[in-house]
Amino acid sequence: MKKNIVITLNDHYLEEIDNTLSNLRKEGMIIKNVYEFGVISGVLEEENFSKIRALDEVLLLKEDKNINIPPPSGGIQ
Repeated sequence: MKKNIVITLNDHYLEEIDNTLSNLRKEGMIIKNVYEFGVISGVLEEENFSKIRALDEVLLLKEDKNINIPPPSGGIQ
């Protein structure tokens, strides 16, 4: 099943971000956002999480979870 993920890169690889993005795409990741401070968000099959975590440039891979917040006019929960 495809999951939304957020990856934090190892600082040593920030200058090689294009190479890192290529490696992530090779492992099946669909890149959504790339931030210059070393965070990448995207979509990946859950079965490929371990392959991405094994890359030297990846410091952390976390599943991005959605949180629903009621509108300000909503009652107290």
